[in-house]
Amino acid sequence: MAEIKIEKKKPVWPWIVAGIILVALIIFYFANDDDDQSVRNAEQETEVSDTNEMDNTAVVAYVQFVDAEQGRMGEDHEYTQQALQKLTEAVRELADEKGYDISADLDQAEQAANEITNDASETDHAEHIRNAADALTRAITNMQQEYYPDLQDNAQELMNTTESIDPAQLTLEQKEAVKSFFDQSAELIEEMD
Repeated sequence: MAEIKIEKKKPVWPWIVAGIILVALIIFYFANDDDDQSVRNAEQETEVSDTNEMDNTAVVAYVQFVDAEQGRMGEDHEYTQQALQKLTEAVRELADEKGYDISADLDQAEQAANEITNDASETDHAEHIRNAADALTRAITNMQQEYYPDLQDNAQELMNTTESIDPAQLTLEQKEAVKSFFDQSAELIEEMD
């Protein structure tokens, strides 16, 4: 008797599994590529917004401080001193961004602001506040004239408000004038930002 060789058929199922895996990998690759592109786009948008926020953090901090602390002026003048310091930092940030040197005015404002809280019983706080406000207004106005000529009316209004702070009068008797200075300077530097 002669032997008959019978060849077994090779199973098809490994090829089907391999095809399914290959299709799954292709789908995963393209789906993941879309996600990566979305992530890259989101990262770029975040970097742009973070850069804008980082460039202007002192301005934002000052505006938020003034808005949040409505009517908080007291005998210790801590609010006024903090507001002047934050305004000085914000103006310095704007000047640095433009490469504009107004450090002499800002140093004068910082010095005057620091003298406000030295002795709560002194009666010359308004004089220190006015000196700081004058220096800050001068710095803001000089920058406005150089870079933001369309904000001339706002700067003039700020100058008028600064002049309304009477250095010979007690600060607590002219809270509104000081608060108005803070509000108007916040509006102006926000426009300049």
